[in-house]
Amino acid sequence: MITKQQFIESLCAEIDIIRHLGTKIDENMLSYRPSEKQRTLLELMNYLGHIFSTGVTVNIEGNTNRYMEIAQSAPVVTLENFDSVMKNQKEYVVEKITGLTDEQLAEVTDFFGGKAPRAIHMFNVMKWAVAYKMQLFLYIKANGNHDISTANLWRGVDMAPTQ
Repeated sequence: MITKQQFIESLCAEIDIIRHLGTKIDENMLSYRPSEKQRTLLELMNYLGHIFSTGVTVNIEGNTNRYMEIAQSAPVVTLENFDSVMKNQKEYVVEKITGLTDEQLAEVTDFFGGKAPRAIHMFNVMKWAVAYKMQLFLYIKANGNHDISTANLWRGVDMAPTQ
């Protein structure tokens, strides 16, 4: 069993890795789309720019109908503001999750048709962070940045140069 603080630190680490991966994107990559029905890299960045705070907010409010409203009012992400948008989102989720009591985390809620304790739904937000972090990494790698490695993906650091 992990503590609320350990959960927050883990989610923040995932967001920080996403921020690090954002530094590996250049302007020429933004229109990259793996296939016709998938997001472009810029669309993925825009999604990342709100999905964690949106998920936390909807979970706390218990109103999944608010998802689209919140998503549509999210800031537009650009290559230039991606890091600050992600940093602000991290600060928001820390504040909101920190404010939850143990009783609120244990409360069974309905989150997009799944009934479980609110803490489980918060954990799903963590799973989104891991999954979309991987997608971002793969987009960057597939778009020609072959210098990034597992160190970038799992630790958010550049691999030390080999001699």
